[in-house]
Amino acid sequence: MPSRLSTINRRGRNFQASSKVLFGMALITLSLVLATVFSTGLLLNYDNYERRCHNLLHHGRWSFADDSVHDARWQPYGSMLQSYDQQLTHACLDNRTLYFIGDSTIRQVFWATAVKLAGDGAYRASAEAGKHEDLTYQNEATGLEFVWDPYLNSSRATSLLNLSQVDPQRAAVLISSGLWHARYGGEQFMSEYKEMLRRALHNVPSKNDDSSSQQGNELWLDQTPVIGVPPPHLNHDWLNPERAATLTKSRLSYITSELAAVEASSGLEIAWAAREMTNGRPATILEGGLHVTRVVAAHQAELLLNRLCNIQFRGTNTAYSRPCVPKDHTRRSWRQVIGSVLVVYESYRQVSHNHSWHRLRASISVLTIVLFCWLADRTLVCEKTDKLISEKLFTFAALASIILGLVRVKRIPEQNVLPQTKNANRDDTPEILSQPQTEEWKGWMQVVILLYHYFGMSKVLWAYQTVRVLVASYLFLTGYGHATYFQRTGEFSLKRVVMVLLRLNLLTCLLTICMNNDYDFYYFPALASFWFLVSFATFWAPNGRRASSKELVLRVLVSMCAVRMMLHWESLLSSTFRGMGLAYGPNVDPKEFVFRVKLDMFAPYLGMLISVALYQNMSSYISWSSSLRLQQILRAITVLAAYFLFIVYILIARQFSNKFTYNEYHSLLSILPIAAYIMLRNVRQELRRHYASVFASIGNVSLELFVLQYHIWLAADTKGLLRLGWIDTPRLAPAGKSVAGSWTFWVESAIITVVFFWVSSHCAHATNTLVKWFVAAENRILLIRTGMALGLLWMFNVLAYIDGR
Repeated sequence: MPSRLSTINRRGRNFQASSKVLFGMALITLSLVLATVFSTGLLLNYDNYERRCHNLLHHGRWSFADDSVHDARWQPYGSMLQSYDQQLTHACLDNRTLYFIGDSTIRQVFWATAVKLAGDGAYRASAEAGKHEDLTYQNEATGLEFVWDPYLNSSRATSLLNLSQVDPQRAAVLISSGLWHARYGGEQFMSEYKEMLRRALHNVPSKNDDSSSQQGNELWLDQTPVIGVPPPHLNHDWLNPERAATLTKSRLSYITSELAAVEASSGLEIAWAAREMTNGRPATILEGGLHVTRVVAAHQAELLLNRLCNIQFRGTNTAYSRPCVPKDHTRRSWRQVIGSVLVVYESYRQVSHNHSWHRLRASISVLTIVLFCWLADRTLVCEKTDKLISEKLFTFAALASIILGLVRVKRIPEQNVLPQTKNANRDDTPEILSQPQTEEWKGWMQVVILLYHYFGMSKVLWAYQTVRVLVASYLFLTGYGHATYFQRTGEFSLKRVVMVLLRLNLLTCLLTICMNNDYDFYYFPALASFWFLVSFATFWAPNGRRASSKELVLRVLVSMCAVRMMLHWESLLSSTFRGMGLAYGPNVDPKEFVFRVKLDMFAPYLGMLISVALYQNMSSYISWSSSLRLQQILRAITVLAAYFLFIVYILIARQFSNKFTYNEYHSLLSILPIAAYIMLRNVRQELRRHYASVFASIGNVSLELFVLQYHIWLAADTKGLLRLGWIDTPRLAPAGKSVAGSWTFWVESAIITVVFFWVSSHCAHATNTLVKWFVAAENRILLIRTGMALGLLWMFNVLAYIDGR
């Protein structure tokens, strides 16, 4: 009987093992199928060109509810407007001529486009030009021509609108009419206006016209666009009596309805969004009540250039965030498929031999997250919009987040209490800069940095200075943490080096390959890796020898001088990074890297010095902290010194007029607020005994939050915001509301934020699992695994070269 039971148990275990292997194979098969679909299937070929173009011309809203829209930005639904300067405008027109035909409405757009083409010189030319006459503006071989013809019946207008006659110099034709029919047409203006449109657009083929041989948007792009600009929403309170008597709302309503009918039956495209810019905002109209302000005209020109010119971004990463860019179906991101096969194959091999299910889950999780980043930011499935740039919203969100994060406060664990005070007659003395406290510090700083990027505060000097101090604080904690670890453990093994570098760079390297970005694009892992290696070299001690505090301070100072000298050898760094790029693919810009290191040069060394001071002299700290009277005196001195450092930093920082001048002094100035914060955060034992657990949890995944924000919270490589396009749509968003005033925008933002934090937390756990497995081997096996990993990087570099990176 016992033998029978043992046989049954053995068979049961074998069955469970077999079931797990089969389940693992099913997961692997599913992952490969998904990877193939993502990379070469439906999602890659998904193209919402027509919907994005339709939203550009038909729908949009201002970023804020300011009536004058002076500081606001026009935003179409689901895509980001490209800002056109002289270089991009010249590249678009390519020595051709852009034609404007009609009344004063299109003449304003003509001059706004001239400013895009030639700069502020066009403003002076517009002041000297006549009103009711033809105009030309030439810049090099590229030209703009305005034909004054409010009735669209001149021979010049008829010739330009005759698309059956091919003219390679004709870039596009923009027209506007209707106001003069309403103003001077009398009772018959409706029939006359309708007949005028029919006659003027007779030779403009429809998209659905078989004679035009158009088949989809690919061939439609080759036809000269004809775009109509409807009249704006007039400010009837400012019209003079004669205009007010004829330019009535009913007449203007007929004009717009007739334009809508013509758009549906012809090849004319109507830029309704140009009219929507003035809807409900009287301040967008000049004093005469008829013409738009210069700011609105500039946005109208920007909108039309996005419709005409964005095709030049086809085949680039910019194509996924801009409207009216057709999908380049020749691109194939088959690196994702190969990477999927390699990662999942290794996971299957481990599972089939060791039944390491947690490793399989971790591998598939990391792979899925990387593919999710690619899906969100390198395909057209998710939408992207411009950032909501606002100092008020940034300040409010940052303060509110910090207040909410302080709601849950916990006592630090016992392992963070100084061992010298345990089981003593007095209360346990918590560590200065204990691990929960440093994780808390990372957490609230990460929240502020995320909001800084979300609200586009890089051009706001005080916000830039604040975040630069926060980044310096991160590097301070990097230097402090590694220095403390090396002093406590004396571990300078290969395993430690590989573990830290792999933990910092695994996700970054995968995204570099998948997203086709440079390695230093995600700059913080590169900086953290560099300062880890500097800390390792600074504190390295062979055979477990313990160095004295004086020797360590001297080492830190020598290291500082050595790094400073190294940064001046830019040619050596360029050669080194170029060799790394040729060998392993991820590219590094030497100038950008040197700039980043110099910018926060002294913060990591401050962390090392404070680590030496605290670790080497802890017994002295315990002795003087036992005196209550001395504690009170030192506490008062510490508080005063901290406030003094804060005030000095603020007074100096306010003297700078731009961030470029500030950057020259930031490396020295940043240590003032860092030191002040440490003093205030640790001035009382009660403060050191507690920490904000919410921020500590965020700090534990701060690396993943920083890296993943580029693609699944922000978009277009941090230039915009990721959107779902499910709730914040023209159909559901409240009419006439700005972006900031639309509840649909904030609901989508909340959903994306929750997903972003959840994915980052899951990614951190999966990455830790893979790193622990990778280093859990003897040095020989570890060297082999490291060599294989570098070999895979080299292979992907070759594939990237073949793929025409």
